[in-house]
Amino acid sequence: PVIASDIPGSIGLLGQDYPGYYPVRDTAALAAILSRAETEPAFLDRLAQACADRAPMFTPEQELERWRGLLSSLT
Repeated sequence: PVIASDIPGSIGLLGQDYPGYYPVRDTAALAAILSRAETEPAFLDRLAQACADRAPMFTPEQELERWRGLLSSLT
């Protein structure tokens, strides 16, 4: 499972509705969400499922396809 700060890059990769965000530079919020992941099995399961749901977007084949699309749009 992934815990991420709510920077635009993370949101762009994981989506607006990803449950594992904490406010950037908020170490207390980071500690709280890490503690929650450690102590609440249902929350950890939710994070794991959210990652599994997104995994198909991050295959080498998807990356290659996106690079090709980007490069063809430049030419």
